[in-house]
Amino acid sequence: MGAQTCNATGDGATCTATAAAAPSTDDNNDNRFDDDCDGAIDEDFVAPTLQGGGRLHLRVIATDGGPVTGARVELTGDATADGVTDESGDFVVDTLTYGSLHVEVAADDHAPARYTLAHTPATAGSLVEYVVKPVDVFTFSSEEGGVATTEGATVTLPAGGYVSKLSGDPVVGPLEVRVAYFDGAVEEDMRASPPLYRTDEGPGATLQTFGMVDVELFIHGEPVQLGEGTQAQLDLPLADYADALAIYRTIYPESQTIPAWYWNDVEGLWSREGEGQVVEVEGELRWQAAVTHFTRWNADAVYGFWDFPCWWNGCYTCSRVPAWMRACGTDTGRCQAGQLRCWDDGGHQVHLYDGGCTNGYCNQRICDGEIGPTGETCNGQDDDCDGSTDEGYNVGASCSAGVGQCRRTGSIQCSGGSSSCNVSAGPAGTETCTPPGATPVDEDCDGAVDEGLGLGATCSEGTGACRRTGTKVCSATGTVVCNVVAGTPTAETCNDVDDDCDGAVDDGLGKGDTCTLGLGECQRSGVKVCGGDGTAVCNAQPPAPGVETCNGRDDNCNGEVDDDPRVDVSLRYTNTSGFEETSTLSGTEGTTCSFNACGGEFICTPTAGGGASGSCVGATFDSTNTADVQGCASPEG
Repeated sequence: MGAQTCNATGDGATCTATAAAAPSTDDNNDNRFDDDCDGAIDEDFVAPTLQGGGRLHLRVIATDGGPVTGARVELTGDATADGVTDESGDFVVDTLTYGSLHVEVAADDHAPARYTLAHTPATAGSLVEYVVKPVDVFTFSSEEGGVATTEGATVTLPAGGYVSKLSGDPVVGPLEVRVAYFDGAVEEDMRASPPLYRTDEGPGATLQTFGMVDVELFIHGEPVQLGEGTQAQLDLPLADYADALAIYRTIYPESQTIPAWYWNDVEGLWSREGEGQVVEVEGELRWQAAVTHFTRWNADAVYGFWDFPCWWNGCYTCSRVPAWMRACGTDTGRCQAGQLRCWDDGGHQVHLYDGGCTNGYCNQRICDGEIGPTGETCNGQDDDCDGSTDEGYNVGASCSAGVGQCRRTGSIQCSGGSSSCNVSAGPAGTETCTPPGATPVDEDCDGAVDEGLGLGATCSEGTGACRRTGTKVCSATGTVVCNVVAGTPTAETCNDVDDDCDGAVDDGLGKGDTCTLGLGECQRSGVKVCGGDGTAVCNAQPPAPGVETCNGRDDNCNGEVDDDPRVDVSLRYTNTSGFEETSTLSGTEGTTCSFNACGGEFICTPTAGGGASGSCVGATFDSTNTADVQGCASPEG
């Protein structure tokens, strides 16, 4: 195989070959190379006119595979559109004019990404993934500078000398530095880097990335750059690239440097600017370079020019240049690493260090012998090959089944690819009452204790005056009891209360029995009721006694019929004329009677009186029913 060298100035080409093919006579394809070595790329290529438009589906993911939400997507070229990604990291334009698009992705806390996309009917609707790398953010004083270190890569910033990226005017203030390091041996990092369309070293040049760093500077939110004459220092690790570095030195045996390349956003290519020294620091190879502005800087080696166009597309190179790594995949868990292979369009295998891209360019890569990860299941193995076994299934964690007395404790174990608790709930019993001071137990395993036993309900003990009210509680023996004691009985009295607590009120006192009060004509019937002194009394109401008359009745209600409380007195006396007369006085013993003057008619009128005997105006009745009438002759009785 020879080497084809085409300059990039457009003044012709010097093609040297050892058994190498001559340059093409035209440049009528879109392979982004100067096939005819005239300094112009694809100048004879006429893109077919594409009619209409189709669905564009982009997805922005981070290098860890997670979706990036809210990433700003701008499309420029034959069609223009912009927007932000949704919660799945997706950006969709249902109808977008076909053509070549320049895609710019800007996500908070991630390094920007820029790609060129051919939007054609063949690709319409297909999912296109763009990868962005998270950044680390540092803050320094612009007048003091500082050192930002991430993933072993170091950026040393000068003290002062910063200018606005928009106006070019000097600026000072808090310097916000956003740094992302791209490891050339990590495939996802490389997916997040600009693709190697071309370099300004000439057409067909292929780069071997040893590592790159993206740096953005801001002061008060405004993008800034290094001012003229100001430099910053880059220091990137190369320890993981010993094999690639050895090959680089077989091509450039005298060199102790690796060129420095920066990504030109405007031209969409890598441009070389200076070089960095390869030094050994404490047994580690590092690349150290001074830069005068910030973008994405790459420690890259050009492996020469080929006798045919050969694109880098995931395999890194197609001829005599190593791919990402010799091995691919992982040996972690159930996975098995394989051997990276590139394939060309003709299906011919292209080995890592051998030539053979016979049909023009490599468009696929495979990992021979790889056993890749699968979804994690619960089986005691690391199915997804992330270094953890059965993660997400909580294997070995404590677990339980059932509640209360039925609860059994075990651990989570794998079963049928999933996980479950390795115990079952115990049998349920009958709920009993928990004695005071004891720990309540849910015997019937329904999640409640002492339920259905009436605890807390109102209850009472005793009857009558002995009745006491309380609530139902558990006894020391586990039975349900009322938490009060009946009162002490007392002697029954008539008070509408069951004093002796036998269930009967005012019993044994005759209450309610038929009774009478009064004598003779005054007698009335009633029933016995409680009196004010606690005894039973008759509630009959006798009338007032009348005047006893001779009628066979006890008119004066003294218990005797026609008795002598009312008397007829024969009064014999001599009047003033000397004649003897007899008069009859009628009255009640103990009353006072008045009558006319002697010789007249007597009229007895009861009046208030007292004493054992009464008087009739000077005449006093005594037991002989006679009276001495004053002013009259002595009576004869």
